[in-house]
Amino acid sequence: MAEVGDDWNDTAGREIVWRSRAKQTPTLLAQLLADDNVPANELPRDLRAFDFLSGPEKNAALVELAFTASSNNKERQTLVSFEAISRLQGFDVNKNPQHKVAMNRILDGQRGTGQFVAMVAQFNLKERYPELLVMAQAHPTEQIGIEATRTLLTKQQQQFSTG
Repeated sequence: MAEVGDDWNDTAGREIVWRSRAKQTPTLLAQLLADDNVPANELPRDLRAFDFLSGPEKNAALVELAFTASSNNKERQTLVSFEAISRLQGFDVNKNPQHKVAMNRILDGQRGTGQFVAMVAQFNLKERYPELLVMAQAHPTEQIGIEATRTLLTKQQQQFSTG
């Protein structure tokens, strides 16, 4: 970084950042993921790199990616937000109203999918449990319905009914 300065974001620089486990790596990965000039086919790889990092820098970068719109490309932003959120462990989205609004926006876009079920389960989003019940009833023999049912049972939500 000392040698290349602001010109680190070329193909070779992105490769080095992807492989790096340095303290500043999460911040650099977040910059890559937010940069619309970075090829879309590199996004999954850059997101997976977070799986090999730890520390408060990682969590701070993931929160920023998850809850702050940084791309003009809606599809790209949705992918990055969803993947960042799914990597947040032990994060309480209810502590910050802005995060809650962003989470609901993302969930609204994922309604009816396995990702929706997984996020509701991961973040204990009780206000979304009725939607899981609807999914379970609409698809009782399909994987999505089974996962919705499993989540409700795991969260001890047997009291739900549609009547």
